[in-house]
Amino acid sequence: MTQDIPRAREDVIVGGSHFVQLEKYQLLNAQNEQFLATLKFQRQTKSMRGLAHRNPRSVSHNP
Repeated sequence: MTQDIPRAREDVIVGGSHFVQLEKYQLLNAQNEQFLATLKFQRQTKSMRGLAHRNPRSVSHNP
């Protein structure tokens, strides 16, 4: 699957009991979730910046 995605990382979980493999899988899953959350936050931040530049009236400078 990763061969179709540029710059993808393929992790192989080897050795150990079922519980060791489950723990490694959960760690990788948590890392993936954090990465996706970071991308989503960056996308939202860029989108908000773009709106402020397009509509200067939306930002009030007068009290």
